[in-house]
Amino acid sequence: SPVYAEGFLVKGALDCGRFLSSCDSSLKHLNCQVHTSWSLGFITGMNYSIYGGKQKVGKDVTYDTIKHALIKYCRDNPLKDTVDAIEDVYLKLHKKATR
Repeated sequence: SPVYAEGFLVKGALDCGRFLSSCDSSLKHLNCQVHTSWSLGFITGMNYSIYGGKQKVGKDVTYDTIKHALIKYCRDNPLKDTVDAIEDVYLKLHKKATR
């Protein structure tokens, strides 16, 4: 039978300062791209985990939109990290999708 966890373990979270430095040097910097791509996977994983893939939180939201949302979050919250950023972005997208 399946086992369900109450939380999740995150490997590779980047603090907002380092993420911003990477993105400020180039929006194509490896750290900027990797954490944006990871965030898209996080959104997909949350949709499948919570809704079995039926809820389309983030549908029609582009890669660049997510990247800039992460950058904005980190500029506003420099002591946080990229996991905090995507959690915040996901909650905003979820609220928008369920209105």
